[in-house]
Amino acid sequence: MTLTACTPGRLREALGTYEQALTFTPGKCSERALIHSNRAACYLKEGKLPETLKQRGAALAAEPGYERALVRRARAYEMAGRLDLALADLDVAVKARARQTFAVCNSSVQQRLRMPIGARISSD
Repeated sequence: MTLTACTPGRLREALGTYEQALTFTPGKCSERALIHSNRAACYLKEGKLPETLKQRGAALAAEPGYERALVRRARAYEMAGRLDLALADLDVAVKARARQTFAVCNSSVQQRLRMPIGARISSD
């Protein structure tokens, strides 16, 4: 079931399906994080911030660097008036993105440095 099933009138059905999917999904993995994140979206549509935050936390427990869950939890914290926690989540998300960007750039530079000098000059 995709997030599109998490529409008004079908929220309970979607939550039940996601709950069932959790029973078949191993503890710490990206699929489990996505399921919790989708459950959080359903709860948010119902206006249930405590449940939304709990599910975002579960998504991050399953996949600690899950950037989307961090950003969305920050939004939920903002809605709950917890600006300190929202800012902390955004800070973690920005740092994770910076590390990811650095790793990609660093890999590209390393590949170029491993090329013979003549190939490096012609590729510039």
